[in-house]
Amino acid sequence: MAYKYLEIDKSDQIATLTLNRPDCGNALSLSLMREIIDAANSFKYDTHTRVVIIKGQGKHFCVGADLKDEKRWKAGESEDLLAKSRLTQIGRELIEALVGINQITIARLHGASAGGGACIPSACDFRIASRQAVLGYPEVKLGMNLSWEALPLYYNLVGPSVTKRLLVGGELEKANDLLA
Repeated sequence: MAYKYLEIDKSDQIATLTLNRPDCGNALSLSLMREIIDAANSFKYDTHTRVVIIKGQGKHFCVGADLKDEKRWKAGESEDLLAKSRLTQIGRELIEALVGINQITIARLHGASAGGGACIPSACDFRIASRQAVLGYPEVKLGMNLSWEALPLYYNLVGPSVTKRLLVGGELEKANDLLA
């Protein structure tokens, strides 16, 4: 299937998923999230692919939620509880779909991996980060809820101390220091 914001390249039993919205730091629009979920689910019955690599095009892996995504914010500002619930549900679906990939998954990090962009690598089996890569949850400084259920995955990767440090400060920190 062809996608608008996600490129898939398959070669020698390796699939590379490239987030392709470099003009906005590969921010997670609802459309991109749906494409990632669909692509992740497509690997369930794929017996040829052995490894799935997830990377971002351009300067950043993924800067998190697309704050300019009109559909997202109309739902978030709505009084309609169903619309608000669906907004958080798609994030959980994204993480569940990535965790559900049976093949080995690798997140290739560079630039910023923030918010939802930090959730994606926590759902992968392995993370490879450039020396300049930073990771964190800056939305906590805005009072936003971490509702994607990726936090337990991150906690299991780095332990309570590092997890608490990221959540209390809301700062981006060097990924290699956090994910070692």
